[in-house]
Amino acid sequence: MPEPAKYTVDDDSCIACGLCHVRAPENIEMDEEAMTAHVVRQPANDEEEDACHEAADYCPTGGLNSAKPETTNG
Repeated sequence: MPEPAKYTVDDDSCIACGLCHVRAPENIEMDEEAMTAHVVRQPANDEEEDACHEAADYCPTGGLNSAKPETTNG
């Protein structure tokens, strides 16, 4: 299985709408005081990976980002 994407929240873009938490509650929590989302755990399985990917797709500001880890040859 390939390494899952690493998800991060851009605090400057996040508007704390909560859509990401609704889509991926095991991985993303809302910080009501800071008014931003936080990735509390990277996906541990395919179901969580799909949920985080969907959360990133639904983010209205593009504040939830994913980056596939770089692979090295050799």
